[in-house]
Amino acid sequence: MKAMIARELQRKGIHDNIKLGPGGIREIEFIGQTFQLIRGGRELHLQERGILKVLELLGENGYLASQAVADLSSAYRFLRKAENRLQMMEDRQVHQLPVDTLDQLRLATAMEMQDWKSFETTLRGHMRRVHEHFNRLFTTPQDEQAQTDKQSLLEIWLDTLDKDIAHKVLKECGFDRPEYVMGLLHGLREGSAYGSLSSEGRARMDRLIPLLLHATRLAEDPDTTLARLIRLLEAIGGRSVYFSLLIENPMALSQLVKLCSASPWISNWIGRHLILLDELLDPRSLYAPSSRPELENEVRQRLIPVPDDDLEMQMEVLREFRHGHVLRVAAAVISGGFPPEQVGGHLSRIAEVVLDQCFMLARDAIEKKHGQPRCLSKDVVGNPGFAVIAFGKLGGLELGYASDLDMIFLYEACGDGGMTDGERSVTNEQFFARLGQRLIHILTARTPGGILYEVDMRLRPSGKAGPLVTSLAAFREYQRNHAWTWEHQALVRAVRI
Repeated sequence: MKAMIARELQRKGIHDNIKLGPGGIREIEFIGQTFQLIRGGRELHLQERGILKVLELLGENGYLASQAVADLSSAYRFLRKAENRLQMMEDRQVHQLPVDTLDQLRLATAMEMQDWKSFETTLRGHMRRVHEHFNRLFTTPQDEQAQTDKQSLLEIWLDTLDKDIAHKVLKECGFDRPEYVMGLLHGLREGSAYGSLSSEGRARMDRLIPLLLHATRLAEDPDTTLARLIRLLEAIGGRSVYFSLLIENPMALSQLVKLCSASPWISNWIGRHLILLDELLDPRSLYAPSSRPELENEVRQRLIPVPDDDLEMQMEVLREFRHGHVLRVAAAVISGGFPPEQVGGHLSRIAEVVLDQCFMLARDAIEKKHGQPRCLSKDVVGNPGFAVIAFGKLGGLELGYASDLDMIFLYEACGDGGMTDGERSVTNEQFFARLGQRLIHILTARTPGGILYEVDMRLRPSGKAGPLVTSLAAFREYQRNHAWTWEHQALVRAVRI
């Protein structure tokens, strides 16, 4: 879904996006969230979820002028209504204005406007006012200085400024090794990442680099931070819509610099999963890891729009979900708002939620093909069960950022063997073996979003030589009569997912 939106943004431009574009929904939310981040810890009444209520409270407490509250509230209602009508038309999550004349008329009519021109005039008026309030709020002395430096930094990027003057400007911007910085910029400008861009893509990067140089001056080690950022830009490659995202959202750019400055791991993580740049748009959620119920609700909501038979998209959504929440944990730790000793537990909860969803997807797919497993004996009540048992760091709630999942699969065997009840019936043992294989495929298949987790199944009875799934009775017999001492010890950290 996000990949589809990104392609649309690249084709049409971010200015036609009513959520992410200048003056869009995100900027209104940023304004409210900024005050919540600064004052919400002490002023508990500001800890509201609804942005309209937040704006009202900011006006009542004198943090925003009454006209700003009125403009932002009116614009938010209009934009949300337009978003709703647009998504009803498209029957999917979309925020890009239509280019088709008929679709434009449909949207205008749905917004109770006479024609597209009337709608667009009203829309642009709202978005212009929002962006003006946004710029006033986030303009700082550094921003004003950035305008003064912009031309010099652009000339440094384009290599049109005298070398001695360029070194002096870079020194004034906080870079300790101007020659090193010039080399980094030269490598980017002459490299394949820049050379393969379209003329529009190059123009976007030409706008971004001076902003990036200026933002990096505030980092603890500007030279090292810039090197990480340049590697990230090279990873973005031809997807220059992300350049626009950073140009048009100064808070996203500042968050990116902050994270890359604090951790090379985070920089590499974002570079491997570029969709995570969207996470930078919401600093409130970026530095606040979600609870288990919030994780469960979010992953369900993300999967609802995806067709049941589109496994590839389901896997992609799960990867975006996992990668985004891992980033939130890392960001919260480096910001000082999350104790490092809780990292393992939270990463384990993310993995458990992902495993739950993967299991349900795998089970539903196998049941559609073969039906549900049944025991033929009338003495057995209900369907035989299947369990994912976590060992190691996952079982001990100590998962690391790059940890794999140590697991085994157990199932209840029927005395009579048992068969599934579908048209293409198979034995229960075959059903559970295919269920385990499907689950591992969903976890480990490489998609554009990477993989979910590496999986280690060597702790199952007889290790690699043993079957992928084991009956509960066989597992009990193995533990009693054949298991090594270390295998008994491993059970101490075992937990059923």
